[in-house]
Amino acid sequence: MIKQIFIDANIHQTRIAVLEDQELVELYIEPKDHETIVGNIYKGRVMNILPGMQAAFINIGDSKNSFLYLDENKNTTSIDVVAEKTKKPTKKIRPGDELLVQVIKDPTGSKGAKVTTEISIPGSFLVLIPGQDSIGISRKIEHESERNRLKQLALRVKPPNCGLILRTNGSGKTEGDFLVEIQTLQEKWLQIWQQGQYIAAPSIVYKDIAPGLRVVRDFLTDDIAGIVTNDQEEYDRIREAVVAKSPHNENKVSLFTAHYDMFSYYSIEKQVDKALQKHVWLKSGGSIIVEQTEALTVIDVNTGKYTGTKNLQQTVMKINLEAADEVAKQVRLRNISGIIVIDFIDMKLELEKKRVLERLENALKRDRTKTIVVGMTELGLVQMTRKKTSEPLSALLLSSCPCCHGHGKILSIHRIVQKIHTEVEYIFSQTI
Repeated sequence: MIKQIFIDANIHQTRIAVLEDQELVELYIEPKDHETIVGNIYKGRVMNILPGMQAAFINIGDSKNSFLYLDENKNTTSIDVVAEKTKKPTKKIRPGDELLVQVIKDPTGSKGAKVTTEISIPGSFLVLIPGQDSIGISRKIEHESERNRLKQLALRVKPPNCGLILRTNGSGKTEGDFLVEIQTLQEKWLQIWQQGQYIAAPSIVYKDIAPGLRVVRDFLTDDIAGIVTNDQEEYDRIREAVVAKSPHNENKVSLFTAHYDMFSYYSIEKQVDKALQKHVWLKSGGSIIVEQTEALTVIDVNTGKYTGTKNLQQTVMKINLEAADEVAKQVRLRNISGIIVIDFIDMKLELEKKRVLERLENALKRDRTKTIVVGMTELGLVQMTRKKTSEPLSALLLSSCPCCHGHGKILSIHRIVQKIHTEVEYIFSQTI
């Protein structure tokens, strides 16, 4: 599989496209006037506490106060009873207290950002978690022997009073690789902590790295065929980071200099347009329809133009297996999160259902975002969930229609005529 990354940086926004075998599988968009604050660390002030929700509102200097779930943060609480239940030492916070918090979800609509007091400092191979004592290994690393090797390695290199999460990129790395990165992350955390002691709240203490550098940190592995950008400054920053971290990959970074839109040149723009359509055709002639609502996303699988060649059972199986691959791709590309329900074409045999579920689970392994396939209901509907990390692609690139107000439909001609007729009758009754 050939993996490529294209970074389109202009005065309005930065777009990052991830391609696998020339197919768009991930797209990140960051407008210049609305940059993401996920990963940023702030010194915030507790404004008020909601004991009934075990939550607090924190002023981090944004227009809307951020939201802190105390139940999800081991080192803070608002009422003593929580500490009694958990049997863990916790710090009771009060309005006016100042805390170091990290943004884990951008503000959306009328809601402020979601923050945590459990700070994490990500690197290419691992994540350093100050104040914790745990070791975690990415679920994407499946081989038990490698997981055991990494666990033993982590136990040797873990600093005191710090937790570690070994990322997927850490697979195959040596103890020396981890020690170098741990030292870098510890130095970064020391600077953050020291600044946080003296800066006034609310203030930003640490801003996460630029989009292009995040690509190097999160995506750059030996299986990446190339990173292409059309911005000279972005190219210089990325190349410098690659040389420092992975010198043998230096030649994989290139600058697009043609006087042409880069996304159009590499046929990415057409794929972005397709990712906004409800109807997606499968190669066999079958199709899937993606319907996103506030509560959940429903994906319907249809036979479409494909009628098969032998029997109904084989026809259904072929389409469902192909649809499982496409569903995994579309969920990742469109950044769909929350509850997802998939209506595959009816299958009678349990073996067939199991095969389709396994195909879906295997296809979802490429997704960096946590996704769980719950299973199949008695009605044959597949349930799955996907963690929300940012806005879906549709929210970034589409807006509500002023005619249908987001319903996707307008009034029929018969309904319009009826409303006109009713209005004319009313006007006539008021003028005689």
